[in-house]
Amino acid sequence: MYIEETHPYCPWELPGVVSECYQAIALFHDEEQADRFFSHEGLPGGSGTEDFLDFFPLFAQRCIEHLKEAHHPLWEPKKR
Repeated sequence: MYIEETHPYCPWELPGVVSECYQAIALFHDEEQADRFFSHEGLPGGSGTEDFLDFFPLFAQRCIEHLKEAHHPLWEPKKR
């Protein structure tokens, strides 16, 4: 749903989201830490039945797959 909401601006939005997912994985060493932080931010629990630390890599990978499937690279190396 998030990807659909950001489309067609995905190339500008999704790389930051992927980065934040992996940043959260690096910062929170267990689900309890992630739950405490995100509950404080008003986001209790993970996504549906998934824990945060299970959801983040799945969501990041889905964002990456969408960018590969639906968006060509934004830049091309200069040809000499």
